[in-house]
Amino acid sequence: MLPRAVAKFTRFKDSYPKTVRRAVFVAAVFHLLLFVLAPPFTFKPYTVKAETVIEVVDIPSEIVIPSPPEEIPWPSGKFTDLDDPDDPDDPDDVPPTTLKFVDDVPAPPTVSASSNGFIAFDELPELLSFDKPAYPELAREAGIEGMVVFKVTVGADGTVLDALVHTSDVTDAMALAALESLKRARFKPARQRHEPVKAIVYMPYQFRLR
Repeated sequence: MLPRAVAKFTRFKDSYPKTVRRAVFVAAVFHLLLFVLAPPFTFKPYTVKAETVIEVVDIPSEIVIPSPPEEIPWPSGKFTDLDDPDDPDDPDDVPPTTLKFVDDVPAPPTVSASSNGFIAFDELPELLSFDKPAYPELAREAGIEGMVVFKVTVGADGTVLDALVHTSDVTDAMALAALESLKRARFKPARQRHEPVKAIVYMPYQFRLR
C-alpha cells in the first residue's frame, strides 16, 4: 500500500509544473477571448427622470354669485358747521403767512491767521503741492512702515498755518520728517459761500518702502 502511494505522489510531483503551465495558458486564453469578444463599454451620464405632476382641481358645476350688499341710506337733515372758534388748530384761525426771498446775503466774516476761532465751510481744501519727505535712514534699514495723521489748519490764502500730529504708528523721526514737508505744502483754500476761509482738516501720510 505504501509503495503505491509513494509512486502516485511521485507522478503528481513530476507533472505539477506542466499542470501549472497549462492552467496559466488556459486562463490567459480565456481572458484574452473575453477581452476581444466582450462588447465595448460606453459611458452614459446619469439623467434624472422628471416626473410630471398633474394636479386635478375639482371645479364646481354651479358657480354661486353672492348678492350685492345693502345700500346705506344717506342721513336726513342739514349739515352744520363743525368748526370750533375756540380750537387753536382750526385752519380759519391761523393767520396768513408770507414767504420773502432774500437775494443779498452778506458774505461770511474773514478769519485772520492769528485767530483761533472756527468757521464752517462748504468746500474742502484741496492739496496743490507737497514735497515728499525724506525717509529716515534708520527707519529704512529697520524696514519700518506705517501711517501718520496730521491735524492741519489751512489759511484762507492756502498756506499751512498750523500742523500737529493727531495719530501715528511710526517713529518720531518719520513723523517729524512728514510734518516739516507738510508745513511747506500749498492748498486751494476752503470756501464758504464762494469765499475763501480758514479750515481745519485731517490729512494722512503713508510711509512705504515699496
